[in-house]
Amino acid sequence: MLHMISPGRYDDVAAIVGDVEALLKLRNALDDAILTGTGGTFLFQSDGEGYSFAIVRVEDMYPVHTTYAGEINPVRSGRETVSLRGVPNFLQALCKAALLSALPIPRFLEPKQST
Repeated sequence: MLHMISPGRYDDVAAIVGDVEALLKLRNALDDAILTGTGGTFLFQSDGEGYSFAIVRVEDMYPVHTTYAGEINPVRSGRETVSLRGVPNFLQALCKAALLSALPIPRFLEPKQST
């Protein structure tokens, strides 16, 4: 299981919190993206919901922009012309992540029996 938080503003913190299995999956996907340009994995949140995690290596992040949560009327500088989903190879990374979702991955481990 893996959870992420990202900063909302300059004074916030970002964090990745996960169990060993999820962190290893994330590391493997990062290594793949560094080597090939794209990586992906399929992870779970603690409530059992799965999600695809796409990773893309971008040579020039200068034109890439993001939106803030709750942003209604985004204002972008002239350089911010590419959305995160619009970066080259995003679809390929998403395909790598989605492919893993088709594998038989158990949602939860069997609960331990109390003695």
